[in-house]
Amino acid sequence: MTQITGTTIIVNVLFFLASCVADKRENTEAGEKVLVDVLPMIVDSLSTVYDLNDRYLVHLELIPDKVEYFGYDNLTEYFSEKPDKSSPERLVMLDSLRKSADDSLRFSKHEMTFGSTTLYFDMDDSLLNDPKYYGTFSLSNVVFDHTKNKGALYVAINCGNDCSRGMIFFIKVQSNKWVVDRIYQVWG
Repeated sequence: MTQITGTTIIVNVLFFLASCVADKRENTEAGEKVLVDVLPMIVDSLSTVYDLNDRYLVHLELIPDKVEYFGYDNLTEYFSEKPDKSSPERLVMLDSLRKSADDSLRFSKHEMTFGSTTLYFDMDDSLLNDPKYYGTFSLSNVVFDHTKNKGALYVAINCGNDCSRGMIFFIKVQSNKWVVDRIYQVWG
């Protein structure tokens, strides 16, 4: 009979924790690569609602206690009541997104420009006083389906009481490139 020692248990727990951290880092890096493809489409879709010409947004990390505003319950109910062929996988991705809702994307870039709109990923107080400042935006990490060919992320834009909103973007691989599949507004 094999005796399990305290050292064996500690080594196994440390190995498990290290693999979880590696998986999370790999998913975050994969999510950032995906966002490089879909961010122009996200900014374009925001520009159809907001006048972002020659304006900029500043990234703000998601606030965990504001998760109730994501509207997941309403969207989950919608997929359950009006199912289509994509509903089951979208429900799974929504559940994954809900579980990681306070895991805001930490982008490695300082800024990115799409057309005439710039996104800043580092908060700088001097940006807030600039007349071109439009508001803040938040991005969750991307969650993927089991095939890693579809995903979902939460995007929020905050620009005052009358124009702020949160959206779930479902994305997919099409012709070897990530594209926006569907957008659902969940609040605002």
